[in-house]
Amino acid sequence: MFTGAAFPDEERIASINAYLGAFSIAWALAEGEDIVITGRCGLSAVTPGACIQRFGRSTNDSPAAV
Repeated sequence: MFTGAAFPDEERIASINAYLGAFSIAWALAEGEDIVITGRCGLSAVTPGACIQRFGRSTNDSPAAV
């Protein structure tokens, strides 16, 4: 997806999963959503997502800052 590599042959794919991370949740909250419903979400993303939105962290911050 991010590397530009060719997608695998459809017959070889067993499943595809996309997990929302903390910054996706923070983005939705920043856009004004009161509730964010996720199909799949990393367990460590829910609370940090709200904190990132509230306290204004960015992907350039050090992990210790979050």
